Amino acid sequence: QAQPPARVVISKITREMAAQNHSFIGTLYYERISHVSSEVAGLVKKIMVRAGDRVDKGGPLVSLDTEVLDKEILFHKNQIELAGLDIDHKQINFNRMATLFKKSSISEQAYDDANFFLREALLKRFSAQTTLEKLLIQKRKSVINAPFDGIVLEKNVDSGDWVHQGKPLFDIGSVNDLFVRVPMAETLLKFVSMGQRVQVFINAYDREMTGTIENLSPTADAKTKNIFLKIRIPMLTKVAQNMSVTVNIPA
Repeated sequence: QAQPPARVVISKITREMAAQNHSFIGTLYYERISHVSSEVAGLVKKIMVRAGDRVDKGGPLVSLDTEVLDKEILFHKNQIELAGLDIDHKQINFNRMATLFKKSSISEQAYDDANFFLREALLKRFSAQTTLEKLLIQKRKSVINAPFDGIVLEKNVDSGDWVHQGKPLFDIGSVNDLFVRVPMAETLLKFVSMGQRVQVFINAYDREMTGTIENLSPTADAKTKNIFLKIRIPMLTKVAQNMSVTVNIPA
């Protein structure tokens, strides 16, 4: 008996151009770097971080010695308290003089003097309060904090150092602003679009992730005519600035 005809499934064949991946070697960098410095001068008492440490926004980096400053703060607090006692005394005296002046029992000069001494005492207390506020600000600034979540890239200070106002103490890179800088031929630029997602390989760890093309450098390399792409990647730990990265871009 003859075999039945075989069943054949037919599907439509389409012809398309497949995108070819181009690999580029780029470098990792922190776009946002803060050169942390001290707003006040002083002797370094304690260092809380080392190069390579992860820091949180507002976390302490270094503290300055405040022994002398604490004594000045205590002195001005006592001055304010003393000024308060002086004001109370002169307020009582002024009230007495005002009553007597209304009865024409004292001269206008005596009344004006009592008023002057009271206002002078009030001004002295205000001056002491202003100085105290300044000293308290100085003490608060004696602890230098991290400006944002980041990695300590460089440490330029140690315990026992005397730091001057404005002296750079740390370089901190923002972990939320980690990018890859990739050079590519200008002829391939037409295949790239802003917001495009691309494959990124961290070569040191053989780790793959997805990056986003965010921008490109407005200036091409004068010799090679290469354009530099700026690719944002997710936050990473234990990475160093200028590490090599491989980026695959379809073109």
